[in-house]
Amino acid sequence: MISEYEPATYLAWISPTPLLMCVAEDDVLTPTDIAIAGYATANKPKKLIIMPSGHFNAYIDGFDLAAATAAQLFSEQLINRSAVLAPVTARRAHDTTGVS
Repeated sequence: MISEYEPATYLAWISPTPLLMCVAEDDVLTPTDIAIAGYATANKPKKLIIMPSGHFNAYIDGFDLAAATAAQLFSEQLINRSAVLAPVTARRAHDTTGVS
């Protein structure tokens, strides 16, 4: 039952949703080696950054690195993807059946 709440269980299934993992080098709450092993099971697209320091570093000293990396990933995945999805969205807008 505890495996139902283990995020690593689902990593291989989230593709093609882009994954960004910010892993703390000296994390005592989520061991670094376990996080990296979980990352290895995820399918692409994915990106891993190793944050210096501990578990909460991405919110403090490492915030600029984590935020810049996330912004880059969002830009690559969402902006580029919107060009691909635009024809689908346009077709749905012109659908007169009421079913989308």
